[in-house]
Amino acid sequence: MKTPKIVLIALLGWSVFWTSCSSDDDEPKSDSILVSYDQIHTWNRDLVKGILQNSGFDLPFEEMQHNVFVFNVEYNTVYKGETIVASGKVLIPNTTETLSTTCFSHGTIGSDAEAFSNLPQDDGTVFLLSALASTGMVTVAPDLVGFGSSVDRIHPYYVAEPTAQATIDMILASLELAKEIGVTVDTDLYLAG
Repeated sequence: MKTPKIVLIALLGWSVFWTSCSSDDDEPKSDSILVSYDQIHTWNRDLVKGILQNSGFDLPFEEMQHNVFVFNVEYNTVYKGETIVASGKVLIPNTTETLSTTCFSHGTIGSDAEAFSNLPQDDGTVFLLSALASTGMVTVAPDLVGFGSSVDRIHPYYVAEPTAQATIDMILASLELAKEIGVTVDTDLYLAG
C-alpha cells in the first residue's frame, strides 16, 4: 500500500516545525503564571480538628488526615487586556499521595481585609479551608481582581470573564507551586464557594 503524498508532506512539515521550535539555550520560559509564594503557616491536622469540633461544626473529621501548608500566592492574570498580578491562598496537604484540587471562590466581599490572602492564619475561613486541605485536596482560594495584590483595581462585581480568568490562572499557579515543592496533582478539579 502506498502512503498518500499528503501524509508525507504533513509529516515533513511537522518535523520542520518541531525542529524549528526547539531551543538549546537556557533562557527562562515566560509562560509561568506563578509570580511568588510565601509559606505563611503550617496547620497540624489534630489542632484544626479540635478547633472545629469545639466550634460545633458537623464535619467528617475522620477524613482530616494531613497537616497543611498554607501559602500566600501571587500570580499573573489578564484584566482588561493587561497582565496584572493577582493573589490568593493555596493550602497543600503534607503528603506524598497524588492530590486533586478544589477551588473555593468567595462571594461578594466589601473590603480588602476580607480577601483570602489578607486573612490571618487563625481566621475561621482559613480553618475551614485547612480542614478541606487536610482531607487530601490542594485548596485554592483566589482573592479575585480588586483585592489583595490587585487592590489598586476596581473589582468587577458580577462580571463573569475577569472572575473566571483570575480563578483559572490561580488554579494554574497552584499547579506550578505544587510542582515546585514536589507535590503531585492529578487532573481532578472540584469547585466550591
